[in-house]
Amino acid sequence: MHVPAEFSGRDSALAWLDAERPNLIAAVTMAASTGHDEIAVSLSLRLASYLTWRRRFDDLVFVSVIGRDAARRLVFGVVKPRR
Repeated sequence: MHVPAEFSGRDSALAWLDAERPNLIAAVTMAASTGHDEIAVSLSLRLASYLTWRRRFDDLVFVSVIGRDAARRLVFGVVKPRR
């Protein structure tokens, strides 16, 4: 994933986010599944505004749940799934 040092404007930043959205969501999943909960929380929070603005609500819920679970692990340790 190539990240430009600087975007020329809002449109180019959004175009990059649109193109990299699947990879960014995969990064949240990978961070959480490999014990990098701080990164999973941070990335999910940073993606939330973009996903809301683009009306990608399925993706928003997906990364929010991963971020929430990662935050719980950071605070409480291993979290048992709800039944």
